[in-house]
Amino acid sequence: MLIVIVVPYIETIIFHAAPLGIYWKLKDRFDINKYWDFLIGGLCGLIFGILHGITYSSIRLKGLNFTIIGWLYSYIFFRYKRLGKKARYGIWIIHALNNLVAILPLLMIN
Repeated sequence: MLIVIVVPYIETIIFHAAPLGIYWKLKDRFDINKYWDFLIGGLCGLIFGILHGITYSSIRLKGLNFTIIGWLYSYIFFRYKRLGKKARYGIWIIHALNNLVAILPLLMIN
């Protein structure tokens, strides 16, 4: 249950909130165009998606799933700069569901 409840919260902070803060400091300092948001957000999503996929490497398509989700989330975060409580909660829920799906086959083996 730790993987399904606590780990997604940590993932939300590390993989989404922290990169968002860093990117926005850079964006304000160097006056980065908004069209770069998708590219930079997508690359961050790809990197973090691959890291998520490595974490659950026993599930073949999990890396692709996390890459797509990471890309979309990163773009939205980088584009709109802020996360409200509902957005953070929704992201936490989706991370939790993804972790649950990744863990289920491992639980069924035992």
